[in-house]
Amino acid sequence: MIRSFGTLAVLVSLFLALPARAADDASKLKAAKALEAQMFTPAQWKKMTDKLDAQLAMQAKSEDLAPDALKVDSLVTYQEVADFQLGLLMKYYSEEELKALSAFYRTPTGKRSLEIMPELAQDLNGWMMARFSQRMPALLEKLRASHAASKAHAPSHR
Repeated sequence: MIRSFGTLAVLVSLFLALPARAADDASKLKAAKALEAQMFTPAQWKKMTDKLDAQLAMQAKSEDLAPDALKVDSLVTYQEVADFQLGLLMKYYSEEELKALSAFYRTPTGKRSLEIMPELAQDLNGWMMARFSQRMPALLEKLRASHAASKAHAPSHR
């Protein structure tokens, strides 16, 4: 039972605000879907997965599996990625920002950005993995030495 007029007023105002909020969310969702349609197309997915499938084929070969045994689409689908990305767009951008990004991606520079973004990300990831491979042995050695030194100085618990 509602105890006070103030509580009733708050509940009524919240109830009345729900349709407006739903309309705002629907408008934002529409803007997010429009942006995603520009940013992430089935053609872009294919381009990206073709490269990943080539890497997975090498992994399959090293595991004595058929080269086509491992495929990106058997692990994650275009629709799963699209749905997840849509949620991220909704989470991190306002409706106004979504519309502004969509407008930018319709410009020549925006279109070019979308075109090269997968290659840019791949080049960056490749560079980072090369650095990790180069630097990991020295880091592991340093950590092993530090761990051995700390064990040597630790009191015995007998």
